[in-house]
Amino acid sequence: MKTYLLLLACLMAIVELSSVKAAEIMTVHVQAGRVQEYVNGSLRRSYGSDIVDVATDGELVAAVTQQGRIQEYIKGSLGLSYGSDVLRFRVSGGSVFADLKNGRTVGYCNRSLRRTF
Repeated sequence: MKTYLLLLACLMAIVELSSVKAAEIMTVHVQAGRVQEYVNGSLRRSYGSDIVDVATDGELVAAVTQQGRIQEYIKGSLGLSYGSDVLRFRVSGGSVFADLKNGRTVGYCNRSLRRTF
């Protein structure tokens, strides 16, 4: 009886471990003015145009165009475009912090301007 219960417990543990999905690691790069999105090292999709810089926090993909605007992409589709005169930016926890041409830094949260410093 004890052997049966031990075997059953081991099988339950194996089933629980096999049902856990491996974490997907997403990276993005700019190639010829387009965003290339890689998941676990494999190219998933390519999108956008006139892109000079791109960043992601694992869920949100944001890019800066040659015109200096920030574009957010959701599953490869353009979600929203905002900002102006952006040189470079960072994405962290759904917030976007951008360095402008005039030397100021702006912070966007939920696509709304939150602070300028």
